[in-house]
Amino acid sequence: MSIHVVQAHQMYHEYRSNEKIIFVGIYLDHQLMELFNNYNQQLFRILGTYQWSLPNAEEVYFVQDEFEQSKL
Repeated sequence: MSIHVVQAHQMYHEYRSNEKIIFVGIYLDHQLMELFNNYNQQLFRILGTYQWSLPNAEEVYFVQDEFEQSKL
């Protein structure tokens, strides 16, 4: 298990106008398993996508983790 910084973009906003948001990701075998914001709130993966949601705030983020980017 390892911990890495992960960049995210808030969904439903202009991609180019929004700043990148930094989260902390927990990886297991190069796969992002858990994601936390700077308030230590856990985000939950939307299955089959690169999207993660923060249920209490109804916010959705696009996260393409560093291991996936290095494969491109």
